[in-house]
Amino acid sequence: MELGGTGARPGETMPPLIYMDGDRLLPTHYCVAKNQPRLQATRFEDGGRMVTFTFLDATNLPSRDTGHIDSLVFHFNDDGSATRRRTWYQERKESRTGTVE
Repeated sequence: MELGGTGARPGETMPPLIYMDGDRLLPTHYCVAKNQPRLQATRFEDGGRMVTFTFLDATNLPSRDTGHIDSLVFHFNDDGSATRRRTWYQERKESRTGTVE
């Protein structure tokens, strides 16, 4: 499932692709930072309408301290839309990047 990418800057998109890998639900985030973090579902709330994904591994990420998306929280709405909150990790610090629809 691809959930409409959002841009870091105008004209750039970063779509996460969510898929099953055995019994794990994994998104891969295709980032304009030129890395591809894979996350895994670690928490389901609100009857599965809210899913928290945390960092698993990544391609093109030379070090864990290199800037990357470290967690995603999706809230799936009744109308089929979703909101997404991202957390950025760099040099041992987390920062929220806001909520996007």
